Formats: sequence, structure tokens, C-alpha cells
Amino acid sequence: MDPLCYNDDISLLLLNSKKLEALHMHWNPRMRLEAECSAHLNSYFHRCVSAGYMFAALREVRMQNFYGPNQGQLYAVLPQSTIVRTHFLDMFGAGPSAQSNVFVNTSWASIPPILKFNWKIHRCNEMSMQHTRMLRGFKGVEELYFPSKTVGLGNPNTSMVIDNYGTPSSAASTSTASSAVSLENPVIFPGSDLITLGNEYLDAVCKNHGPTLKKCLFVNAFGYTWSQIAELAKACPDLEQFGVALKAGGEDPFRILIYHFPKLRALRILDNEFLAETISSHADGISRLCDAVRGYLNDAQSSTMRWLGFGKHVFHVSRGAHGHVLSATSWEDVQHEEIWGMDNLEL
Repeated sequence: MDPLCYNDDISLLLLNSKKLEALHMHWNPRMRLEAECSAHLNSYFHRCVSAGYMFAALREVRMQNFYGPNQGQLYAVLPQSTIVRTHFLDMFGAGPSAQSNVFVNTSWASIPPILKFNWKIHRCNEMSMQHTRMLRGFKGVEELYFPSKTVGLGNPNTSMVIDNYGTPSSAASTSTASSAVSLENPVIFPGSDLITLGNEYLDAVCKNHGPTLKKCLFVNAFGYTWSQIAELAKACPDLEQFGVALKAGGEDPFRILIYHFPKLRALRILDNEFLAETISSHADGISRLCDAVRGYLNDAQSSTMRWLGFGKHVFHVSRGAHGHVLSATSWEDVQHEEIWGMDNLEL
């Protein structure tokens, strides 16, 4: 949607959509990149708000690239208890925009006073303390995805690799300097401490959603140690897909990942400084890493693991006469596994 090009009034349509089950709203990325406050949620929902109407049958909400203040319209029209699937991409406030507006950002910082969410699937690419507080406000998520991508980079499919100092470096260079947004951290909301924020997300996931969580993709800005991975394993006994960035600290985190997640079918280690150093420490680094993980799989007698990813490298796992076999494959072959397939800005 783009109010400067197609200023259609859909408010009456929304008011009369009594059987609406899925609401997808995708605004022009320009509005986010230019901090252009040309759209207002009131334009779409004012009739519903005035009539006191909620979308009673709504099950899924997907929204992307909105730039504008929060005046409570979504809280007024979206029923908390019926929605089970939510996708919010570059949605809340100014986010990573270089022209961030404090008023717009702070208007999205408030959390509804009562949360009765029944979300089973949640995807969001904007990390903030407010988001962690929201995750603590309810229980029961089964699939949780935090894509390491943002429209603020110019190239929406460019991943971010965050080093130990919180400095982002693009995994793919942009074509022009003007197309990239220069910020301290394009994936994380301004003012957030990276380590503290990562710990808050881990704690919120473990305490509120661990027993139900089956698929989880963390953002690559958060590197976790072996002890934190072990904590997550205890809290999430049914995890089947897991995408995470690691960092050094004591024991081998790869060993913990293989030994302590008995139902894991797909494991993806995200690009960061730790993985780059692990692979580049030897001339045949990726082969040595595969050998080590293969040994862990054999020792653990894993019968569920089918896919492994180390940064850009992807492997299919099978059982051979002498143990597990890791066969190199392509990203296209793993798009059906959500920890890869959901790591994008496709609404």
C-alpha cells in the first residue's frame, strides 16, 4: 500500500468484513526508508473503532513497512484471543531508519495493559526491550522467528553479522552508499545494550514459551554460550528446529547442541564472528567442523537430525553403514525448514 500513489479508502471494506480470517497489510518500503509519515492507521480502522467492532474471526495478522505513530487502533480492532499467527516486519515505529523520529518510536513503546495472546507462530525482525516484555506477557508460542534482515539495509535480503563490539557488517555489499543506512545496529532498536537484550530474549523464551516451543530462529546479533544453550535445552524439550548464533565460553557449544536436543531435526548455526573464526582457524575449517559434529551425532546416536547449517554452508544428514553422513546441499533444498524459509522479508 502507498497512500501517495493509491490513496484508496478500505475502512468501509474492513468494517463489513465480518468473516475476515487473515489480514495482510504491506506498505511501500520507501515509507520506512525515508521516515515518511504519509499513512495513518486511523485511515484504515477509524470506522471499526467508532463502531466498536473487532475482527472476531481473525486468525492471522501480517504487517510490514508501516511508518507512523501508534494511537491504539490495532489494540482496539484486533482480538487478542483468536489470533494465532503474527508476522511483523519493519513495523513498529521508525525502527532502523536513519531518520528515526523519537515521537513515532516512543508511541510504539507502550505495552497493552492486559495480554491474552494465543499466538502459536510469531515472526518479527525488530528487537527491543519492549518486545521482550510483550513475550513475557503470555505463554504458548510454538514457532518463533527473528529474521536477521531489515529493509533499512537497502537490500532486504542482506543478512547482518554483528561483531563482539556490536558493529554490523553486511554479508552482501550494497550497490551504492546511498542505498545503505549507516547505523550502529540496524537490526536492534536504538539504545539497546546488545548482550543484555540477548539475555532478556533468552530468558523470556525459556520461561514463557519453552514447554511449547518447537521451532526457533534467533537473530544473529545474539551469540549464546554453551551454558545458555544448555539452559535453553532444559526449557525447550520438544525443539525440532533451531537457528542460533554462538559465542565462546567454556565447553564446546556444538556438543551441547547435539547432545541436549533429542528431537532436533534441523540445526542452523548463524553467521557471526565466532563461527567465522571457528571455520577460518584451519585451512580445512568447515571439514573439521563437520567431522566434529558428525562424531557428536554418532556418539549421541541421533535418529532425528536431517539438516545442518553453518553460516552459508548447508548439509543433509543421513545414516550410513559407519555412522552419520553429511552431504553438502543448497539453500533451495532447505527452504521447507522454517529456520531457513522464514529468515527473509517476504510477508
